[in-house]
Amino acid sequence: MDLSISRHNNQLELGIYRKPIETGTVIHCNSNHPNEQKMSAFSYYINRLITLPVTEKAKQSEWETILEIAISNGYTTKTMHELKKKLQTRIYKQQNQKQETIITRKKWVTFKYQSPLVRRINNMFKNTELNIAFKATNTIKKNKKKVHSLVQINKLINKGEGVFTARYEQAP
Repeated sequence: MDLSISRHNNQLELGIYRKPIETGTVIHCNSNHPNEQKMSAFSYYINRLITLPVTEKAKQSEWETILEIAISNGYTTKTMHELKKKLQTRIYKQQNQKQETIITRKKWVTFKYQSPLVRRINNMFKNTELNIAFKATNTIKKNKKKVHSLVQINKLINKGEGVFTARYEQAP
């Protein structure tokens, strides 16, 4: 549970919740741990600060708490400001990429693939907002009679009723 919800003057105010027994202990700056592990708690705290829909007052209070925890564990405020800026930039980029993919979603158009010349159509649509997909014309459904006759011939061959040679010609 990351949110605290309180009501003031018939309005809800959202804040960041911390357990009353939390001590602010994280891996110390001088500890022999990889930097990613040392910074993971702060990344979590700052990410929570940035992404949760809390009031500006609650954000400022939480930021001060994060800085206090950092200083008491040997980190500099400069390190925390750099981490906050890095996370804000990452979140901003992710949000913009989501919006761009929604906006630039291309429509698909299908053409029957009858010869390699049809591929030239693809080149004509390269700089448009349309994607081209090709659909085969020689499907089993269209060639059902030929496939059926091949199945019949195969059954006769498997029954041993003589030697048959069958050649299946694809429709032009």
